[in-house]
Amino acid sequence: MSIEEDIRTALLAMSAVADFNGSGSADEMVIRYGHQEVDDDITDPHIIIDIDSDAPETDLSGSGGLNYAELTITCRALTMALSKSLATAVKLNGTSPGTGLMGFGDNTTAFNAIQLNHEVRSQEGFGDNSERFWDVTIQDWTVGYNEDV
Repeated sequence: MSIEEDIRTALLAMSAVADFNGSGSADEMVIRYGHQEVDDDITDPHIIIDIDSDAPETDLSGSGGLNYAELTITCRALTMALSKSLATAVKLNGTSPGTGLMGFGDNTTAFNAIQLNHEVRSQEGFGDNSERFWDVTIQDWTVGYNEDV
């Protein structure tokens, strides 16, 4: 699998994230790679995943085995309160200490380590030439994961 698929799979498995569908079904959660699809007309809270960089690391012998990826997760909603709640669900999955992305890093998952570097709140246009805006919470993450060698 790719890091995009692994992150998406992890997010879909989180009950607190899936609860943003209304029905609570993870199958209905909208999580896109890089951008919203042209035919998407959703107004429900959703997640956009961008992989900013992905590079293999080698040890002194020249052997690989670990990749580091920088990624951005954007949580979009029609209100800032919903955007912040979705971002919290991504981080913690409704528990403290969290079982969301901040809870990974024990070598029992697809990720060896994952760290939240930065989180900001902002607004983005809908991209449909309207004057509507998404309230967004943007998270920058660093992920360490095993590569196939």
